[in-house]
Amino acid sequence: RYADRMAFYADRVGELTMLRALRASGKIALRRGVSDSTTLLGFFHSRDSMVVGRAQKSGVPKSFVGIAIEGPSREGFFVYPAYRLRGGGSVAANGGDRPRIRPDGRSYDFRLAYSPGSAGRRGTILVRLGEQETRLKLGEGQGIDGTRFDRFGIVTTWIDGNGQRVFFDGLSYTSEH
Repeated sequence: RYADRMAFYADRVGELTMLRALRASGKIALRRGVSDSTTLLGFFHSRDSMVVGRAQKSGVPKSFVGIAIEGPSREGFFVYPAYRLRGGGSVAANGGDRPRIRPDGRSYDFRLAYSPGSAGRRGTILVRLGEQETRLKLGEGQGIDGTRFDRFGIVTTWIDGNGQRVFFDGLSYTSEH
């Protein structure tokens, strides 16, 4: 909601689109999590994703595909796929099959894999945490044209202000041609 609070810490990856497969992996450890907090890790755009969103419906910024780490804290935190197209609303996985992580500092291997769809352009995002995984299909008829990425890393959410202490190690990220 506030332009001065939007930020990211990320590497430049060149101009990427959702027409190519995107992959990321590494290790993740959650040390501290507060109620109503979210961490976003993934592919995003340095300008499109920094646009201020006034709506309270979603915290996922425009032009993002990646992983969300979010509560409810009493049950541990969920690690799940999330995305928002440049011109559309955001979508995130929900339900009991989402992997869980506790704020105990334990290290897990993680994997993020976005696979574009074929002729109908309905892609899939997979998130794996240790041995747990969940998938999210892009909505039917959602055009992915115009959604672009030029960074991989951490980006702030549009809403919520509480924090998490998350550590990442051995990050690897790529796009297939």
